[in-house]
Amino acid sequence: MALLTALDRIATGAYMDADPARYLDLPYNGRSVDDLLVMGGTLVAPGMEPYLADLSINYEWPLRREGARIEDVGDLREYEARDTLDASTLYVHLRAADEGVPYVGAGATPASFEVRRGADPDSELVWRIEGGVPFPVDETNGAVHQPDPAHTHEPEAP
Repeated sequence: MALLTALDRIATGAYMDADPARYLDLPYNGRSVDDLLVMGGTLVAPGMEPYLADLSINYEWPLRREGARIEDVGDLREYEARDTLDASTLYVHLRAADEGVPYVGAGATPASFEVRRGADPDSELVWRIEGGVPFPVDETNGAVHQPDPAHTHEPEAP
């Protein structure tokens, strides 16, 4: 019904009488959910002790899944997301920045890291996250698969 009313106002020119200030005074919607949550993993970063934490990742261009950055790190159980990667019992290996300082925390970009079975950087690779997009890895041949279209990614049990 609202669509028909809007089309009628456009066709009749009645929209010209509308006050644009009413539109400009509307509150900004913002994000209602994050784009990707990596839940339950143990973070492993160069120069830091491993610790249990979740990661929140958002894309600058969500529809293209590009421009990913880490938004938040910590206990994010109350967060909601469009896509969730269950990293329980796994280790999230963060990469060091060019300057050798680990990118851990809000605003870190690019959001690229690996999810492995152990804290050792040579342990079995389960997922590779490139620019915020999760790719499962087949350890038998090292092949990286295209992202799973499902909204929740759960690695197979060891």
